[in-house]
Amino acid sequence: MTTEEYVYILLSARALGFVSSGLSPFWEQTDGNVTSINEDAKKAAARFLVIDINTAVLDPDYYEYFMDHSMTRIREWPIYCTTSLCMNNTNKTVPGYARQLHDVVYLYGIALNNTIDPNEIKRPDIMQQRMQTTFDGSPLSIPLCGFLGASCPKEFWDEYLVYFVIALAFVGYAFRQKQMELQREKDEWQIPFIKLQKPPTKVCFFNI
Repeated sequence: MTTEEYVYILLSARALGFVSSGLSPFWEQTDGNVTSINEDAKKAAARFLVIDINTAVLDPDYYEYFMDHSMTRIREWPIYCTTSLCMNNTNKTVPGYARQLHDVVYLYGIALNNTIDPNEIKRPDIMQQRMQTTFDGSPLSIPLCGFLGASCPKEFWDEYLVYFVIALAFVGYAFRQKQMELQREKDEWQIPFIKLQKPPTKVCFFNI
């Protein structure tokens, strides 16, 4: 199966999963046994036709950060990989499938978080439904309600009711002062009705 009669078609994401990642080549056995099978697999690998499916990256900066720090983070929380392959791998480039694996594990965590019945964890059909969700960019560094859920944004009236009442009282006070000022201006030139007096009448006599 290593002759010119065979061509192997492999599906890849960015074709990074088939290049050197600092580990053993993928055609070699990892149990330490060196056999002729390794050489045959290497010859077959030369006849691989890789179809590269390049998916769009919405945040190139975060993607670059992810690719540069994944090899270090794999040894830390929550994976804590302590195998010799993890501990001795100093290559800075991670396989192209790393981000797909990251997304799958993240979706699985969401599914677990949305599952109450422990028996449903064993049912792939239910877990697949739990994974169906939508995203709008990368998650926030701090959730809207905080990590304890006690810092949720307040409604408009809960947040600004006091300021609204103060502003309303100020407007009412200003309106009242304006009305009183107008009344004082009227009082300066108007004569109160109670102070009005009827002029005395005079009787005139004419001699004929």
